[in-house]
Amino acid sequence: MFARPAIFDDTARPRRGWQLRCRHDQLIVAAAISLMLVGLFCSEKITIGEGLGWDGQRYGRLARDLFGEVAENPLSQYHVQRILPSALIHLVLKVGHCPLTNHSVIYAFGLLNVACGAAIAAYWCGIARHLKISTRGKWLGFCALFVNFAVAKQAAYYPVLTDMPAMALGCGMLYFHLTRRSGCLAILTAVGAFTWPTLMAQGLILLLLPRRLDDPTPTLTSRADRSPGKWNYVFATLATFNFVIYCCYSLDTMHVPLCGVITPLENVWPLSLAIAGLFVFGVLLRLSVGPALLGSLRRLVTTQRLYLLGVVALLVTIKLAAAALVARSGSLSNSWYLLGVPIKATAKPGIFLVAHVVYYGPVVLLAVGLWPRVSQAICSCGIGVRLLLALTLLHSIDSESRHLIYAFPIFVPFVIQATEGLGWQRRHYLFLAGLSAAWSKVWFIVNQSPLSENGNLLEQPQQNFTMHYGPFMNNQNYLIQAACALGSAILIYHYCFATARPNAVAATLRDGKQNPLPITTVALR
Repeated sequence: MFARPAIFDDTARPRRGWQLRCRHDQLIVAAAISLMLVGLFCSEKITIGEGLGWDGQRYGRLARDLFGEVAENPLSQYHVQRILPSALIHLVLKVGHCPLTNHSVIYAFGLLNVACGAAIAAYWCGIARHLKISTRGKWLGFCALFVNFAVAKQAAYYPVLTDMPAMALGCGMLYFHLTRRSGCLAILTAVGAFTWPTLMAQGLILLLLPRRLDDPTPTLTSRADRSPGKWNYVFATLATFNFVIYCCYSLDTMHVPLCGVITPLENVWPLSLAIAGLFVFGVLLRLSVGPALLGSLRRLVTTQRLYLLGVVALLVTIKLAAAALVARSGSLSNSWYLLGVPIKATAKPGIFLVAHVVYYGPVVLLAVGLWPRVSQAICSCGIGVRLLLALTLLHSIDSESRHLIYAFPIFVPFVIQATEGLGWQRRHYLFLAGLSAAWSKVWFIVNQSPLSENGNLLEQPQQNFTMHYGPFMNNQNYLIQAACALGSAILIYHYCFATARPNAVAATLRDGKQNPLPITTVALR
């Protein structure tokens, strides 16, 4: 008869919580846009190629005069896989009657990067909601995705690249995979095929291994404490042995120095090979797909034939479109790249791990320290994400970290999910945010001296920029940055893991709840 006051309404509090979550999502998107805009208009720019950079000179010419450049310099298979951002910039400049100059191209690419940053932030908020990540976890994920050298510094300093579009497409693929929107995932796969070389394969893996309707929401459970099965040990051991043989074959086959500057250090090469082999073993031990992959493919063939035909039709359409644009073979063959990756991985001890910390920040150290939890979070998300990240992490032995930008936003959510339940307080999150800002190098001036397009990449002033790329770090900068990475790992352990244990245990006893995983086990494994 009488309406119940809103103060006693049981739905009032959940609605308020929903509004607060939406407000934080909006703030995260706004923060991403603000960070990208500040970088675009206030950051220094690369001086090579009149601001276009090395690879950017080709993308810049395509953006200024798409058809004229294609007619004069026909597209290779490699550049067809990156033509879409340049074509989009050319179309926007023509429609907007903007001058077709390098200055316009640089800032058009910069604005495209800003739009991609906004899309990444929006996708991240959606992924975090699906994975049930807390508000503090969302902000930690924002720092991991945006407060790093790759986005906060590189995207602003060297805007005429396809890195940010690739990152946005990769993040969108994970979001649509988790939310089971195969149509949107197919669209991003088609777009990615002309934006970044590996995006088409990434999209096809997620399309061929979709999440089923009866799959539970990805969560961490006590099963993460269980040791891997015997099959995992056998497979990981055999794969690691083959990897060592492949590294030896690559070093014997390829002409060194690779790219004129990459030469493995002979005295410590066995140590470098051991670290790389141990990394491969650790990845495959936790992420081996085994019979589950065959079962998923068999189910797809027997019960979803129409869906499978649609995926095949998408692949054929993309290949036909690419073949129509290709006029000559690429200068960088796949075999050359695959043979060069082991040399990049073993040039110096643990060079790929050091390079990833330099480029992507302390989230890499969190992933290493929490690998049992991270791998369990990945496995709980389904066979598609598990296979994709297993292949991606194997690819991550490439010490040129920029090549992994397409999968970085797919990996970060599971690292953040692994930090949930560790009993961290606000000071822990602020510490990690400050550490991310320090590693982002936004404070570092690259153009202390003019860069030379044909200068030695291992010497100054080129080292101000190339020291952030693993294969091109000279020995001095490698040792300095490796020491900084090790120091950061020690700080994270003592400040975040060691001090969080009693707080997590106290919260468990106070609330009468059981943590998904014992903190002592996670921190020490």
